[in-house]
Amino acid sequence: MGVEWWPSEPVFFTSDDPKQDWEKPSDFLVSYLKSKLGLEWLSDQFNKDYRSRHEVAKWYTKGIPNIEEGSSDIWQKPNGKALALLHLAYDLFVLEHEGNLPDFILERLRNGPNFNGARYELFVFATLIRAGFDIEYSDEKSGLNGRVPECKITHRKTKQQLYVEAKTRNIKNVLGSTQGKSKKIRLYGKLKDALDKDVDGPYLIFVDVNHPNIKAKRGKDDLEKIRSEYKKLEKIHANSLPNIVCFTNIPFHYGADDSSPEQSLFGFMLPRYPKYKLNDIDSIFEAINSSIGKYHFLPKEFNEADTHANTMLDNTKI
Repeated sequence: MGVEWWPSEPVFFTSDDPKQDWEKPSDFLVSYLKSKLGLEWLSDQFNKDYRSRHEVAKWYTKGIPNIEEGSSDIWQKPNGKALALLHLAYDLFVLEHEGNLPDFILERLRNGPNFNGARYELFVFATLIRAGFDIEYSDEKSGLNGRVPECKITHRKTKQQLYVEAKTRNIKNVLGSTQGKSKKIRLYGKLKDALDKDVDGPYLIFVDVNHPNIKAKRGKDDLEKIRSEYKKLEKIHANSLPNIVCFTNIPFHYGADDSSPEQSLFGFMLPRYPKYKLNDIDSIFEAINSSIGKYHFLPKEFNEADTHANTMLDNTKI
């Protein structure tokens, strides 16, 4: 699978263990995440009892054996902890490869109580980069922290700019959160908080449902609950609606230690009467929709693009 976000200048990385070579991308991602979060920091987490460890340290504990015990094709059935770990590393890699990985993202990820929100923000940032947007993060030192959205983005193809906010439900004992109930899907408060941000242009809101088991066919009641939470927003805030609301549910972290998690789902709401006009909405929607749709992609080999190209050439008859 080709990717469009490789930078013009090469970026070089070194292993956390000089004695061990990277044989496949999963080896690199495991090593890369250690280096980014800090070997000393991670070692301190491993010295704690399991329940007191940071979520990422728990993923290493439960996910690495799953990766190492797999066959040459470890992607057939990785467990939830392995998927959560690898996708966290890959999202960070996407930002760094674009030259857009600020320290504040790593700092927030290391903070246990903030990890749930920080992880979702990272997902949103990486999704937007893969969708073909440039990102301008909000100034954390502006004195307006909490009042401004996460970032402002520019679509490279159309040059259209949008503000972006990311919200996720907190569930007690999930992803470091200390409060929140799993079964009660209350999203209106998150949507209202997003509307309270200071924006003066087109607006895109991401909301993660953070639910362990929502299925398109058997979860109609849950899906209807999500729609009803959004409808509250349309009814109460008809004059200040965003342009796009994207709902996601990516339950990697709910997967058992010996099985893969449930399928991820995502959906969009496009208000008919947003506060600000968004030009080229079809192109922007398709870019985001395509990017999220490919989120489960993880590279299976280092020279995947070259291998794919060679395969195509071999199958071409002249």
